[in-house]
Amino acid sequence: MASTPPPRSPHPGNAWLQSADGETWPLIGNFHLGRSPENDVVIDHPKASRQHTAIHAQDDTEFWLLDLGSRNGTYLNEQRLLHPKLLRDGDQISVGGRAFTFHQPAAVPVAPGDAGHWEHTTTADGVTAIDLRQQKVWLLMADIEKFTQLSQDWKVDELALGVGTWLRQSRQVIAEHRGRISRYLGDGFLACWDDRTGTASQIVSTIKSFQQLRKDSPIKFRTAVHYGIIAFGEQSEMGEESMLGPEMNYIFRLEDLASKLGITCCVSASANTQLTGLITTRRIDGEHELKGFANTHQIFEVVEDQPL
Repeated sequence: MASTPPPRSPHPGNAWLQSADGETWPLIGNFHLGRSPENDVVIDHPKASRQHTAIHAQDDTEFWLLDLGSRNGTYLNEQRLLHPKLLRDGDQISVGGRAFTFHQPAAVPVAPGDAGHWEHTTTADGVTAIDLRQQKVWLLMADIEKFTQLSQDWKVDELALGVGTWLRQSRQVIAEHRGRISRYLGDGFLACWDDRTGTASQIVSTIKSFQQLRKDSPIKFRTAVHYGIIAFGEQSEMGEESMLGPEMNYIFRLEDLASKLGITCCVSASANTQLTGLITTRRIDGEHELKGFANTHQIFEVVEDQPL
């Protein structure tokens, strides 16, 4: 018996969402579903929240589904979504009483731990070159503390609502301070700011806002902040740029070290230099190793209870 050919995309690009009645939407950049008319898909149903669900495009081939703290939840393959998850071709999504299918038949698997991939062009003489631009950026990683334990201690609905609300509030903080979330990581995310005049002050305001959010939210989390040079690949069909280079790995290692040391807000030495005079930090005793990086490193902790 001949195999059924994969569905062809009705839109430019390699992924789309299809409703049960056959309507389709291309997935480019950030895509939102909910009751508010500002959403890409408006769901006029009493079970739909104004801001219910988002699909986030990242790393050229990945699409992540996240709930935004909706009361009635987002369901992926008949299971309530507890934290952002990577979508696969054929996944079934239920939002506010409506059913959708995620299509991405030409998806290229991304190896775990990859920080992105290189964009290539071929010159007239057949030599492959890498199209990149380098830029100084601020990176902030946020990660929920003891998520595995939370998933065992909390009821499913309670955990889904708590994590979704935290994600929605975190997105608001990042957007208010002119940053962007570039990557979701299951129980956390990575945000980015291009380094411009005044960006350091925006980072300080973000840190203080997250300090307050940590006090107010039942979801406890830690943050790590780093300043360095990132290489950006060309913008993809999804509207996102690849982020590349060792500084991407550095922020992951920094957050991991913060977790082991029990630091709520960890700051790298390069970030601390830029923040001098803008926020109070203290150096963590000792010189610290970061896997994959030579030598030892100084790290700093943001002093708590600083006024907004």
